[in-house]
Amino acid sequence: MEAGQRAAELAGPLELLPPVDFCCAYGSSLLPNNTDKTSMVDYILGVADPVQWHAENLERNGHHYSKWMARLGPTAVNWVADRIGVGVHFNPFVVWRDKNIKYGVVRMHDLAMDVLTWNRFYLSGRLQKPVHFIVDNWDIRKVNLLNLKAATSASLLLLPAKFSEEDLYATICGLSYKGDLRMLFAEDKNKLSSTVDAILSGIGNSIDSCLNPITNASVKNIIRGSFTLFQSMYKPILEEYASEGLLKITLESHHDKFEQVSSLTLYNFTIPTPVDATAARGGQGDRISSGYGEMQIVDYSRKKALSNVQPEWVRFVWVVSNLFKDCGSSATNNHLCSLPWAIQSQLSLKHKMNAEGIVKPCNIVASRELAASLVTNTSRRIVMMSSGRQAISGLIATGGVNAARYFSRKLSKAWKSRTA
Repeated sequence: MEAGQRAAELAGPLELLPPVDFCCAYGSSLLPNNTDKTSMVDYILGVADPVQWHAENLERNGHHYSKWMARLGPTAVNWVADRIGVGVHFNPFVVWRDKNIKYGVVRMHDLAMDVLTWNRFYLSGRLQKPVHFIVDNWDIRKVNLLNLKAATSASLLLLPAKFSEEDLYATICGLSYKGDLRMLFAEDKNKLSSTVDAILSGIGNSIDSCLNPITNASVKNIIRGSFTLFQSMYKPILEEYASEGLLKITLESHHDKFEQVSSLTLYNFTIPTPVDATAARGGQGDRISSGYGEMQIVDYSRKKALSNVQPEWVRFVWVVSNLFKDCGSSATNNHLCSLPWAIQSQLSLKHKMNAEGIVKPCNIVASRELAASLVTNTSRRIVMMSSGRQAISGLIATGGVNAARYFSRKLSKAWKSRTA
């Protein structure tokens, strides 16, 4: 099927629904060599006002909702999604022509916040994997680049010094699966393997240590096609990290292999005048570690602490000397600073300005192992909370019949994956 025809087919169900500001389709059913024609196609719909949208949709498609939620009305639908769940209301088992679809409706503000901050790590986790963008009035696809970069940094903290491209993509998938209550029961045990086209016959010990126990099962039912989709999403970020000196990339057997650089130091990093050179260098000559290649310009005109700096534009700088406890901490803290607010707030990774006008972190993680542990535990806690809330919300919103039907499908997938 040609790309244009496929895009038109995916957009077809939107004809049934009120207008949306964002729409993406995802799931194993969209992969080119999926042979299960009964697979449900999943959609995420972003709208400005969910109550208004549900009101219109109930008039058009009241049968998409459970009977009791339809009777309670749009305010109740949205209340259950917001107060009990994580802001998303799903209507499953909607028949569109010869297919079953499931669509989730979310407020655009909540979608953007999750993508930027991982405060729920629900839809942001979904958008770290291949999806088909259909409607994007808010440029979520561009905003999602920050989400992809954060996922890359988090995964690099979990991976060993040397790893393959397949290892990276499997680790990225694991970020939003670890802690998910659905992974404890009624789920395909090869979920990660099915998401990532690993190409190889198995996943190495490096992945087992990062994603244990999710990927300890043998790699089966691999769905071909997703590997190139992951590449299109993450290759530019990996090349950026290589240009910044965080990664070394080598080509082996037609596939990229990566080696992480333990420290990151830039020399002769220039700071616009008027800034006192000694203060800018922290008294350590020209060795300035930046954390990023091109730093964000910040207006310090109201920062009275910078008595020796005129009210001009100044760059963030990181002073290398005496900040880090081991040779890997520079790169480690660089990755930590790429993580979103929900992770950094749990790590207490805050920043302050010293008397010399240098902005630096108050809390430096002393080792890569500690950073990996903190990221794993924090992300798992967020995912566990969100998946639990969403499960309860879904049970209430869809009603007993649809909930039992959906759960039975999960059990069937789990049984097939264990007997295959």
